[in-house]
Amino acid sequence: MPTIKNGNYQIIDVCSNEADAGCLKKYYEDNKCDDYCIISIRMGLAIGDIKTNHLDIVRELYNDPNYTYQDDLDSLINSINKDIKIRIWSSKMDSNSYLLLLYLTSLLSSYDNQISVIFTTDYNLDAITLGCCCDREVNELLKYEKVLSINELHDYQKTWEDVVNVNSEIRILENNTIVNKNYADYDDLILNKLSQIGECKVYELVAKLLLDNSLNMYDDFIDSFLVKRLINHHKIVIVQADERFYHNIIKKD
Repeated sequence: MPTIKNGNYQIIDVCSNEADAGCLKKYYEDNKCDDYCIISIRMGLAIGDIKTNHLDIVRELYNDPNYTYQDDLDSLINSINKDIKIRIWSSKMDSNSYLLLLYLTSLLSSYDNQISVIFTTDYNLDAITLGCCCDREVNELLKYEKVLSINELHDYQKTWEDVVNVNSEIRILENNTIVNKNYADYDDLILNKLSQIGECKVYELVAKLLLDNSLNMYDDFIDSFLVKRLINHHKIVIVQADERFYHNIIKKD
């Protein structure tokens, strides 16, 4: 459900995944709000070349050769008129949602519409993204909405320019700052975790990495991509193959 529209909305809610969008939709429906527009844009900006072939990486991440986020971006642009406010749901711990905020401030730089942001982690550090909350918490989250000033918008736009110029393989958040990383930076962390667990299925390793936050990331797609990379580099061996990637039994070479 990338775009959900109903009634004569005055606010466009933009989020970075479908779990977030589902939470908002349930909130509006439960509170008998008839006018809303929710747009989920799953760009996966935390990983891959964002100058030339980013979509290729995202398609590999999501295992969908036809995936595109351009339709969602077009839906956002086409939903804006001069009276619309744009509210972006982000996080100071989840790289993808934070990078989406940076990207959107750049994308919308020529628009005069009011732009606001809600960082779910300002409400609760365990609320890594809106999808980690229940719809009943949205009223509390709305108290943390902040309208961005011109200077703040410019700062976010400049940060996005810096991110694009560096164009690292992975971008994570540390202390509210984008830190640029390489895939290889995570090799030893993943291999050491696999050594601790022993022979296991891919999903068990990924779950353990997420549970321990070993990679300082909260995205199972990225963790899986890095595990697959180590398999391709013959540092992780498939002991028993399965057509479902996550069910391959693996061990450290």
